[in-house]
Amino acid sequence: LAVDTATNAASPYRRFDNGLAYNNAGQVAVVLNLDAGNVRAVYRFTPNGGGVDAVEIARVEPTGTIRNIESFAPAMNAAGLVVFRARDANGQALYAGDGATLVRVIGKEDPVMTDLGPGRIGQHIDNPDSWPIFSGAPGINDQGDIAFIGALHPEGDTQVEWGSGVFVAYVEGDAIFGDGFEGP
Repeated sequence: LAVDTATNAASPYRRFDNGLAYNNAGQVAVVLNLDAGNVRAVYRFTPNGGGVDAVEIARVEPTGTIRNIESFAPAMNAAGLVVFRARDANGQALYAGDGATLVRVIGKEDPVMTDLGPGRIGQHIDNPDSWPIFSGAPGINDQGDIAFIGALHPEGDTQVEWGSGVFVAYVEGDAIFGDGFEGP
């Protein structure tokens, strides 16, 4: 479906990360570096008979929405909706996109309800390089619901660590085209 510049010098893709997502429609989603500027991006590749449609889901822009794309495999459902780990102006976050729309699902300091009461996604130590707030790659089902593991602290107290929780962000209405996501 796609090759890097080591295979074909004319390729627009410098390198691919070591994980990908694949669905029954034959679509592949992958985090990669573009050859032009060595910019990180998330792409979805779809076979179209004699060729391949390459759709950019998101790319890193230093002052844009996506400031960094983390080195975890994206997830993708049967409709081609791609979810991935990134960093935005607020820190680590999960994003979902289809090539036309990009939605922030959840991220650092977003509120969640837990068995211990109201909490927030985050760590007790604010060091994004060594204390990630998400564990592993997210998952997505064919309805667009997104599962993830997030670190927790109580509402209003970032110095107390509650550990981690498994959450599902349920989509409201149509995936991506609805009004947004219900909180986990």
